[in-house]
Amino acid sequence: MSIPLKVKVAIRDIWDKPDSPVQEAITRLKNILGLDFICEPAWPLLTTELSSHYDDNSELAKSVINFVKVWVEAMTELLDDEENSEWADSIVDLVKDNGAALKLHLEVKAGDASTAWSDSQRSFLLHLPSSNVTRPDQYTPTFKTQLLSCFKKDKPLALRPSAAGDLDPEDEEDYEAPKPVSETLPDPRSLPKPSTLLQAPPYHLFVHAFGNNTLEVQCSNGPTLDFLAEYFKKWAQPSSGQAVPVKVENNHQSSSFGMSYDTITLSTEPRYGRTTTLSPPVILALIEGLLGYELVYRDASHWQYRRETPIRR
Repeated sequence: MSIPLKVKVAIRDIWDKPDSPVQEAITRLKNILGLDFICEPAWPLLTTELSSHYDDNSELAKSVINFVKVWVEAMTELLDDEENSEWADSIVDLVKDNGAALKLHLEVKAGDASTAWSDSQRSFLLHLPSSNVTRPDQYTPTFKTQLLSCFKKDKPLALRPSAAGDLDPEDEEDYEAPKPVSETLPDPRSLPKPSTLLQAPPYHLFVHAFGNNTLEVQCSNGPTLDFLAEYFKKWAQPSSGQAVPVKVENNHQSSSFGMSYDTITLSTEPRYGRTTTLSPPVILALIEGLLGYELVYRDASHWQYRRETPIRR
């Protein structure tokens, strides 16, 4: 299988360069470990399994590389922490018995990213999620927890918060412990462009009412604005009994982050002495009832919404 051109370019510019963030992270790991580190991504296979989840192959390659970087940094921080000295010694002994090299093997797997030790492959496994992930660094706490417990045969069950004590026993299997949040800021050089980051939740949406004849909608999710603009353009045509049509504008010039637009405006202008009042509830009903956004703040003329689940095109 051949490697797509954009993946080759990303490998050259982001993976192979000695001064790239991932290679700098690998160098730090080698220095702390005192031994070699080997990770050879099977790019043709990874591209085949992940290409359907990314609009651009260069973003695919960046995501894979950033996952390796996050894993390497998590391992480095654990090895450098004196509280983990016993665990670190076991890692060093394991590596020495394994050809004096710490090995990492990449696999694509459904669900969230995870890591584990494979006795059969004598290597750590990094499971890449079969989805578009723009912030691999969010898995840093997860990787640390799994690395520290990777050699334990019996893993303890996650404790539920006290508030969950009211759940019925039948519902306990559906409970999911909160995902840990990364305590470190990501490397700006490793992040994709803002328009790519905003494809992942949470999505934020704002509605502003200016007087009685102008409504403005801002949203971090482009498809949401596409839907609202198309819907209102279709139904904002003046009828025979309506002298004042509603004007729907896509504000392309308002975006400076590479997105096509991030605001739509609905407005009316007085004609023949007549005016039309734009009713916010029409938009709010669509946003809450059809698009699944949840209201987090409101006042007399502003509404703020948030959506946690992904929106598929």
